[in-house]
Amino acid sequence: MNEKIIEAVVYQDRALVTREIIMDVTRGENRVFFQNLPPTLYANSIRVKGEGSVPVRIEGQEIRFEEKEKTANEKIRAIDDELEKINKTILLLEEKEKIYRSYFPLFEKLVLKTDNKILGFDYQRPALNDIKELRHFVKETGKAHDEKITALIQEKRSWQIKKEKLLHDQKMVEESRHITLQHCEVTLSCEKEGSVCLKLSYLAPRASWVPFYEARLFFKTQELEMVSFAKISQKTGEEWEDIKISLSSATPSAGASLPDFDTWFIDFYHPPLRKMSPKMEKKKVCSSPSVFRKEKEVEMPAEEKERMDLDDEICSSEVLKTEIACFDESPLEIEGEGESASETNLSSVLSEGLNVSFEIPKKESIGSDGTWKKTGIDKKRFPVKIETIIMPQIAENAFIQVKMLNTNLYPFLSGDVFVFHEMDYIGKSSIPKTVMPSDELKLFMGRDEEIKVKTFLLNRFQSKKGMIQNQTRIEYKYKTTITSYKDKEIDVIVLDSLPVASNSQIKVKLVETNPVHQKLDDKGVVRWEIKLKPNEEKEIYFSFTVDYPEDKTVYGLR
Repeated sequence: MNEKIIEAVVYQDRALVTREIIMDVTRGENRVFFQNLPPTLYANSIRVKGEGSVPVRIEGQEIRFEEKEKTANEKIRAIDDELEKINKTILLLEEKEKIYRSYFPLFEKLVLKTDNKILGFDYQRPALNDIKELRHFVKETGKAHDEKITALIQEKRSWQIKKEKLLHDQKMVEESRHITLQHCEVTLSCEKEGSVCLKLSYLAPRASWVPFYEARLFFKTQELEMVSFAKISQKTGEEWEDIKISLSSATPSAGASLPDFDTWFIDFYHPPLRKMSPKMEKKKVCSSPSVFRKEKEVEMPAEEKERMDLDDEICSSEVLKTEIACFDESPLEIEGEGESASETNLSSVLSEGLNVSFEIPKKESIGSDGTWKKTGIDKKRFPVKIETIIMPQIAENAFIQVKMLNTNLYPFLSGDVFVFHEMDYIGKSSIPKTVMPSDELKLFMGRDEEIKVKTFLLNRFQSKKGMIQNQTRIEYKYKTTITSYKDKEIDVIVLDSLPVASNSQIKVKLVETNPVHQKLDDKGVVRWEIKLKPNEEKEIYFSFTVDYPEDKTVYGLR
């Protein structure tokens, strides 16, 4: 019998792993053992099916546990050899550092001893120029020695980091030697002799995948090339070698049962009684027998509880160290990247309602050490509408936003997006939430360096008004200059903002905009839609007032 892992369907927090055994069976009852299953698998998820040249009926299955010590002698020996080499290298570097440092006392004597006796030898007193040259020589030599010592320290530090990593690996190997393995015994019956293929599948935790994208914008053709990728990681305790991989957006961990409501109780809040001193408590007990009456306890309001918890947290805060699994976020090249075709199918896509599965065409090997494995999913081009957005109070450049219709049969899942302007890498953006088929995707594509923006505060004037109720008025007036260095006319959206009052006694009023604005929303965002011709400069003016009582102080004003 040849048992091996043939397939894994990876979800967001686990994987459905399938093992296969091809064996010859006899007539009647047969027993098969699937060995060395990961100890963390979900036992209730185990399923077995068989097919072959003869009819097969699965009679039952049984899980058995075994304590086992893994033989990791070769790994430990390799780590020990590497540690020995590193220790020798560190000792050698420390000896070199000592030799260089031993020269400094001699340099000090050469600089300070400029009388008739230098280093115990009698000779004629040196001239002033000779002393200057000697000091310059000693200074330069000492500087060179300092640089060599610094280089040695840095090199020693890098070797110490490698040593610490090897010590950590050594500890992990030692800890993983004693494990609990599971074996599954399957009982099957056959009507006659023949060959049978048995497949055992189970859910194993500590496996996941994350989508990410490369978005390449082509300005001339008004197209966006979207290349979808996946990062796959697993720590299931078993090696996935040359197996079929599928990626699913389903969430088995969400459960299949309907949750129940908890009863929602409300009551008046009674503040907790202050704890009295023993003397006062005794006096209270003697004077008032009603203190022994037990009253119903009522929970404090959530706001009060959160405030008290926050105070406790601030008073007793600790610094927590968290290990973060890092991976290389550099753009990943895939086959067909330089092709002119607008579509390249890198995986088979199966969409079922809100969930989608991607079947990777080539077999992959993924180790159980948690290292991220990158693989391509899909590559397509979409026609887009390019918008130029200017926010004068935030940046002196324009921002590029593209809008496109998701014509795929599957959704774009939320994830990081690496942005390119044709072949130039710009930076990282994101798809914040899932975009379903036929929905619109909005994606920011970095800044447009061919548009320059300057904003100026022309006036900030404060005055008093009112006879009975004295009011303070502050008037603001801004000017924004927008210059286009493009060779064609473009549509531009300009967004600026007014302050929004959170108190009814503060009144904010938009006085004037030139040109006239198209929209003012509840958040105080003013919107203009203008056209910019090649090498054209336009100016936008707007002013507003803020009125509030004279005896009040307003915070947040610029």
